[in-house]
Amino acid sequence: YLTKLLSGEALCALSVSEPGAGAHPKRLTTTAEYRDGAYVINGEKTYVTNGPFAGLFIVLAITEMVNGRKAFTAFMVPRETKGLTVKAMKGFDALKPSQHCGLVLDNCRLPASHIIGEKGHAFDSISKPFREHEDVLMLSALAGAMQSITDEIITLNEDILTEELGQLLAIIDSVMALAVQAAMALDEGGGPLNTVSYIIVGRGLVEKFNHKINKLLVDQPLTGTIKRLIGDIDVLVNIAKTANVSKQKALAMRYLANRAAL
Repeated sequence: YLTKLLSGEALCALSVSEPGAGAHPKRLTTTAEYRDGAYVINGEKTYVTNGPFAGLFIVLAITEMVNGRKAFTAFMVPRETKGLTVKAMKGFDALKPSQHCGLVLDNCRLPASHIIGEKGHAFDSISKPFREHEDVLMLSALAGAMQSITDEIITLNEDILTEELGQLLAIIDSVMALAVQAAMALDEGGGPLNTVSYIIVGRGLVEKFNHKINKLLVDQPLTGTIKRLIGDIDVLVNIAKTANVSKQKALAMRYLANRAAL
C-alpha cells in the first residue's frame, strides 16, 4: 500500500474517534481479537477525516489490557475489507472541504502483517501526536470561520458600530497570531505542553467571539451562511475538549512541580 500512498493513487484516513466517546482512550471500545491466525476487528468509528474518499483506513483498536489499561494497536484496513461499512455523516458542515464519514467494522479479519508500528502502543505513537497537530491547525480554521462571519455581517449591516467591529477583528487577529506561535512551538518539539497554552487561550477567544456575535445579532434574522458558520465554530471549538482539559491539568502540575523544586 505504501507505493500507492506515495504516488497519490490511494488516500489513507486515520480512524480513532468513536460515537459518544470522542478519542478518549478510556471510552474507546473497538477491539481486535486474535483468532485462528488473524485479528478480528469489531466496533464503530466516527469523524473520519477524508474517509469518503479513502481507499485505506488506519484503525486503532484494543488488542489487550495491560495492568488494567487498554493497549491500542493500529491496523491498516483496506476499504474493500469484508465486514467494513463506510457510513455517510449528515448535518456536519464544519470542515466541508475535508469531508468526514463513519465506519462500522463487523468481524473484519486482517493478518498480523496489517499492523502498523508496535503492537499495543498506537495511542501514544499515533493518536497523541496527531491530536496535538490537529489542535494547532484547528486554530487557523477557526480564525477563517470567524473572519467569514464578520465579512457576512458587514455585508448585511454596514452600520455596525466601529467599536464592536474592532473587538471582533481584534479577536480574529489574536487567534491568528496564536496559531502562528503554536505552529512554531510545534516545530520546535518538546511535547504537547509546549503548545497547550496557545490552544487554550485561542479556543477561549473563539468562544468569546461566538458569544459577542450571538449578542450582536440577537434581534436580527440570521442568514443561512451565518447560522452554518456559527454552528461550525461550535463544533470545531469543542473537538477534543476533554483532552485539552487534561492538558490544562498537566500544565498546572508542571508549574507546581517546578515551584516545589525551587
